[in-house]
Amino acid sequence: MKLNFSDYDGPIGLFVANGIEMLPLESAAGATTLVGAGMQAGTIDPEQASLIQAAVDAAVRSADSGTKQF
Repeated sequence: MKLNFSDYDGPIGLFVANGIEMLPLESAAGATTLVGAGMQAGTIDPEQASLIQAAVDAAVRSADSGTKQF
């Protein structure tokens, strides 16, 4: 089923939320955020989840700035 909204004038496509903004899933930052969320969903250890989140945050910042961090 396809719905058409005549009063919507915003972006379309797949997006993922990172707690601060909505990122297009096709962007490096969006894909990184989605993968990080999936990794965190598989752990119940808060310390491990915080390490994953720190890595995701660093990767998203790197993707946003156009530089790569290793």
